[in-house]
Amino acid sequence: MSIRDMTNDDLFDLLEIIGNTSQKAQKKIAEAVKIENHEESGFSIISAIVSTLMVDSREEIKRWLGNFYGVDASEFGKMPLSATTDIIKSITGEGGGLSDFLSQCYSVLPTSVKGLFGKLKTSS
Repeated sequence: MSIRDMTNDDLFDLLEIIGNTSQKAQKKIAEAVKIENHEESGFSIISAIVSTLMVDSREEIKRWLGNFYGVDASEFGKMPLSATTDIIKSITGEGGGLSDFLSQCYSVLPTSVKGLFGKLKTSS
């Protein structure tokens, strides 16, 4: 099975899932974004987000991840564990992945706004 590319709709869906999580989960996600000095910061951040959402928003995140393979949440749940890490690697990869997208967005933010996010490792 192949993984499709991440789209803008996927990003908005992920943001909606995060917005519907508990405050405790949102705090964990915010802490993950503040990770410093990771060689694979994009992978680390997305892994932290997905693992937090797997606990807090299980069915929604299974549906979101399954969509990359073109399967529903139930089918995705029966796939091997490597399916999840393969998606994370795909969407955080070089050349247009989510990590690049977030780094580009971060790089154009004013300094005052960047301070709200802590020190992020960016590719710029």
